[in-house]
Amino acid sequence: MLETKMPQWVKLELLPVMCSAGCRMLDSIIQQTPAEVLLEILVVDDGSKPPLGPLVTGYGKVTVLRHEARRGLIKSKTEGGNAAKGDVIMFLDAHVKPEEGWYRPLLKHIGINYKRVVVPEIPILDGDTWKTDENAVGVKMMFDWSLFFNWFEDGNDLVPCMSGGLFAISRRWWHESGE
Repeated sequence: MLETKMPQWVKLELLPVMCSAGCRMLDSIIQQTPAEVLLEILVVDDGSKPPLGPLVTGYGKVTVLRHEARRGLIKSKTEGGNAAKGDVIMFLDAHVKPEEGWYRPLLKHIGINYKRVVVPEIPILDGDTWKTDENAVGVKMMFDWSLFFNWFEDGNDLVPCMSGGLFAISRRWWHESGE
């Protein structure tokens, strides 16, 4: 992936979905994202029992959007996206571990065209060690003609289909395209 100097105006908004891996994901985001790039991490708590707020009180830049009753994944992500303040909104799930420089190619592509919806590389992680599985093949997803799903890598930045839960989008395009 190509890297470029980041424009100073970009602020990144992250909307993770929490689960048991959530705190590890928050640690990784905070460690791997410079303060001048990260505006806020917005955690959408979709009626969790107990509430997630107390689990994240020690994290800087973390805000919790709490639903008292479950509304579901899509409504939670939509409401989180609508509440986002950053120029770029990054949707993540709690089982994701951002690596050093993870945000650069995403912001670069959105900086070229604000209407791009950009998908990060998705390495396979070992659930116990939280380390990248070096034996895993591919970071892009595809379906063949029999609709069989598989991962692949072909050396370019184009992605034929995307995982619905992990993507970056400009806040402007989020609202213009109908949220």
